[in-house]
Amino acid sequence: MKAPENQSAIEHFNLSVSATNEHNFDTAIAELDACLCANPNSYVAVCAWWRLAANIGVKYDFANRDWNDMSLEELVLCQFSDLINVPSRCILPVWQEQHNS
Repeated sequence: MKAPENQSAIEHFNLSVSATNEHNFDTAIAELDACLCANPNSYVAVCAWWRLAANIGVKYDFANRDWNDMSLEELVLCQFSDLINVPSRCILPVWQEQHNS
């Protein structure tokens, strides 16, 4: 997907945040895709990848599903979601503890 010339990566990112807040995960995922296609800076790109994985995980409710009941496509998406989110689950609590003291 190529981002429209008139919207920047950060505008797409912000639209994805609004869509996520409204529980419109399809729109959030599409906006994050457009954000990443709009050549964001490295910080926005990392945030977009993380939010993309989180939105995919919530959309497909991976946390509450048995892997044996998933299609191959869903398993691939689940692995992507876990790959992005596992480090943040490990790192974020340590970071928060260090910065909230």
